[in-house]
Amino acid sequence: MTRKIALVAGITNYSGRWSSLQNCANDADEMATTLTFPEYDFDVTKILDDQVTRQAIIRWLLEAKTSGADEVLFYFAGHGVVNDLNTYLVTADNQELDEGIPLVDLMKIAEPHAGTGTEVVIILDCCHSGEAVNGGILTSRRISNPDVSETVRQVNPSAVVMAACTPTQKAKESTNLSHGVFTYHLLEALMGAAADHNGDVTVHSLYEVVSREMDASPRTSQNPVFGGRVTGRVILGSGFTPVLAAPRPEQELALIEIEANEHLESYNRLRSISGENWRETGYAAACRKLEAVSAWFSKQEVIEGLPQRNAFRQAKATLLRYQSELGVVEPGTKTRWGILESQIGAGGFGKVWRVREGNGNLLAYKIYHANELSDREKVKRFRNGYDAMRMLDHPSIVNVHDYSDSPPGFIMDYIEGSNLRELAIGTFLEPAEILAILLKSAEAIADAHASEVIHRDIKPENIVCKLQENGTYKPFLTDFDLAWFSTQTQKATKTAMGVVYYAAPEQYFAFNPKAARERTAALDIYSFGQLVYFCFTNLDPDPVNIDANSTNLQKELLKTCPAKVTSSTIDLYRACTRFSPADRLQTFGEVIATLQRALQSLTHTDNDGKIGRDEYIREVAFQMGGILYKEDVPSFSNASGLWEVFPSWKTQTHTREGVKEYLWLHCKPTDRIALENISNERMRVVLNRKIDAALNSYRNQARRQSGKHGEFEFFMEWHPSKMTRSDCLRLCEALRVVFSNLQV
Repeated sequence: MTRKIALVAGITNYSGRWSSLQNCANDADEMATTLTFPEYDFDVTKILDDQVTRQAIIRWLLEAKTSGADEVLFYFAGHGVVNDLNTYLVTADNQELDEGIPLVDLMKIAEPHAGTGTEVVIILDCCHSGEAVNGGILTSRRISNPDVSETVRQVNPSAVVMAACTPTQKAKESTNLSHGVFTYHLLEALMGAAADHNGDVTVHSLYEVVSREMDASPRTSQNPVFGGRVTGRVILGSGFTPVLAAPRPEQELALIEIEANEHLESYNRLRSISGENWRETGYAAACRKLEAVSAWFSKQEVIEGLPQRNAFRQAKATLLRYQSELGVVEPGTKTRWGILESQIGAGGFGKVWRVREGNGNLLAYKIYHANELSDREKVKRFRNGYDAMRMLDHPSIVNVHDYSDSPPGFIMDYIEGSNLRELAIGTFLEPAEILAILLKSAEAIADAHASEVIHRDIKPENIVCKLQENGTYKPFLTDFDLAWFSTQTQKATKTAMGVVYYAAPEQYFAFNPKAARERTAALDIYSFGQLVYFCFTNLDPDPVNIDANSTNLQKELLKTCPAKVTSSTIDLYRACTRFSPADRLQTFGEVIATLQRALQSLTHTDNDGKIGRDEYIREVAFQMGGILYKEDVPSFSNASGLWEVFPSWKTQTHTREGVKEYLWLHCKPTDRIALENISNERMRVVLNRKIDAALNSYRNQARRQSGKHGEFEFFMEWHPSKMTRSDCLRLCEALRVVFSNLQV
């Protein structure tokens, strides 16, 4: 529920240097009553005459600042004066050279803490502001529109001020009305005359009605003053019968353009103040401020006709310039995530910096190229890359954590290591180690595909390898800037190409625009095939001569690999890199199975040798999760960690062969599975059908058994044809297909 508080102050009876007024206490009394109506529901504090002291007002404002209120309103009726020292609200305890509360101090005190979202409204009916001084050594004049505007410019855009008159006019009182003229029309407007087309009384509708009525009134020639910066609609009251018509489009758009420039001016002011401590505190503060400004612009850009207007376009260009400036950073700069230490990489979309958090942990910060912010399509692709990575959760895909808009960039895990191009694994790793890296990379890509994310830029630079304690390298897939995913609606993918050595032909051949926008696994399969070539040869492939690449790859493989492994790897390369997408392998499950068999051939001399029951389970666990077990295996996980499998051997009787053993696999998700808008029972039917479809190719050996009631799980029988490692690999293929089908 919105909390609103108000301080209403009015002084009729001044003593000493200032003359008494007629109606200010009455103005304050009725103003307080009006604000307590249900349509406004303010918690009102009212002070009159000698209660209206400088201390009383400041104390209330300070308490309001920390109260957590959503809306704070201050109303003052009394004298106001501008002298050589300042602009003052004259309080009851005024003194020469200290007339009361300087307006600039009032605004600074009332200013809410950053990020609170508190709205501040100040309404001043300062009567006889320049004529009531009885003597004194300072020259004075009335509070004017420029005075209010100049004061508001010195504080954050979280407050708006309405005052009673312009420089050449007196703020009059009327005996007949028993009010100041300004407050009379203000009260009329608050009683419902200022209700807009939604039935809301806003600061804008309030000023519109008060200024209109005062201009038309025969009793006065004064005009009210409006100053400040308003983000959106500051609603004072709701639930009235609509009175005002909807604003004309031109008027509304013009107001938005004014507000756009006010937002930019506010940022520019903050930036200039923060210059002295830019790296320590100023940069982070400027980023936060411009982030809010950018979010405001994004909301306005959907308004029909606004982006085409010159004034708004100029304001947007200024915003982009400010964002570009923030994209130029240097070591030692403090961001909201930590301190920039050094640049660790660069690519087609941005530069990557190492960031150290306050607790010493390291992160990576990718900042979009500052000189390319005008390329809106490329900026969209950059954000698209973050969104794609945010959808994924796999141990070999870099995790992302937060996105910033000013400057465009995102925070991700810092991986201590080198990418495949820098590492040049083909120059020092054994073939089995290279295949293991490729296998883990393929599993990561397959997991992305299961979430309907197509990477579209698989290349050596986008796989970073971390050296682990056991001496092996763990690959991490990153840089999804060209990715497409099923929920994506941007048009940014229409020109996504990737590097020519690794991009599929349909991504860059212009004769087939439809193929250039393909969003199938075949794109990544082609690129992965070229990656296989690079990893073994340490050379970029010829993008148009697959036969020559095959010959070179075969020569390199035969130096260290047996003929069977060489043949299967060449077959994989050719199956991945066929020119037509329809002729290639269609899923990464096929790629993984081939790599698994090749790795098996290198790590085991006899795939068809008989093995025992415990060794059979250990082999399956190793192939599925990459963990080598030396003892019994109570359970194991798949590569993504999303499924846990509990294996056990059971005996089947009454078969033609007599007593026969089979493997019983209890498969449980590590997290609860749910399908949107589908009941649990219906979900079971859907998922069980997916399992049955996956096992159809293995029906001679595999059967699904129904799970229990409660959270989804399933049981699977596997009947080995032979107790060999080859049969283990076939079981692993079946499990991968099942788990891939169950990706939701």
